[in-house]
Amino acid sequence: MFNIQKVKDNIVNMGINVYVKNFVSSTNDFINYQYIRDLAPVVVLTNNQRRPRGRRGALWVNYNLHSFSFTLCIKLNEEIINNQNLSQIIGLAIIESCQEFDIHNLKLKHPNDILKNGKKVGGILIENIIFDSKNIYSAIGVGLNISMPSQLLSSIDGNPGNLEISKKQVEDLAPVILSKIIGNIFSLDENKEEFLEKINSLAP
Repeated sequence: MFNIQKVKDNIVNMGINVYVKNFVSSTNDFINYQYIRDLAPVVVLTNNQRRPRGRRGALWVNYNLHSFSFTLCIKLNEEIINNQNLSQIIGLAIIESCQEFDIHNLKLKHPNDILKNGKKVGGILIENIIFDSKNIYSAIGVGLNISMPSQLLSSIDGNPGNLEISKKQVEDLAPVILSKIIGNIFSLDENKEEFLEKINSLAP
């Protein structure tokens, strides 16, 4: 479906560290390792997650090469991680990135679901590791359904769907999403009202 090495190369070209594993339980789990956190900002990529999860431990299905997921680890401050709209601001970044690739009809369901034509095509999971006020690491997990087989979609709860994008789009979309996520997070103060207006406009 897409080339994980190409995705990695495109992200590295942004100046962000990348850690790739063929198989992991969950990309968010790797942020618990100090040697990964020391690379922050770092993106954890994989070909296959064996036990991906969503919010509150919900199961998120990751199907090899037909779904795309990653975790971005960055250091944040207390004000940012306590922002009640953080997941939605990240969701906004994902939707705006997709729009640049002519992927439209996307909505943002509170607090962390991305919908296309009423079907869930993506989700966001934020988990924080807090040592003290100056050492807060945030694991921002993103999962997107790309071209999940219809037979598998029919067996998954929650009315799932696909973004239906090409291999080339996935490889190029990843760095755009990351750039917008980071940009949105670190411009929260100056763009708060604008972000909230856009988030409200994307409600299903």
